[in-house]
Amino acid sequence: MDDNELADLVQKNFKGRRYLIIVDDIWSRGVWDSIRGIFSNYENGSRILLTTREIEVAVYVNTCSPHEMNLMDLENGWKLLCDKVFGPKHDHPPELEEIGKEMV
Repeated sequence: MDDNELADLVQKNFKGRRYLIIVDDIWSRGVWDSIRGIFSNYENGSRILLTTREIEVAVYVNTCSPHEMNLMDLENGWKLLCDKVFGPKHDHPPELEEIGKEMV
C-alpha cells in the first residue's frame, strides 16, 4: 500500500466520526504539510495533538499558542527514572547509577 492509498483509507475510516489523533515528534513543517490534509474534519469536535521539539513547527501549525515544556533538572530526572524502573519504594543498584545519570 502506498502513501496515497493509506491516506485514503484513514480518511474513509474517520469520515463522519469524532477522533483524537496524537502526532508525536514532528521535526519539520514539510512533514506536517504532508499529513495534515488527511485529518480535515475539525468541525465535529475532532482534535489533533501535535508534539515537536521545534518551536518553528509549533508556530507554523498555529492553531493555538504552543505549550513549551522545560527540561527537568538532573536530580528530578534521576528520581523519575528510578521510580519508573525500580518503583518508588525501591533502592537502585549502585552499579547502575553512573549509566543511569548519563541517560538522564
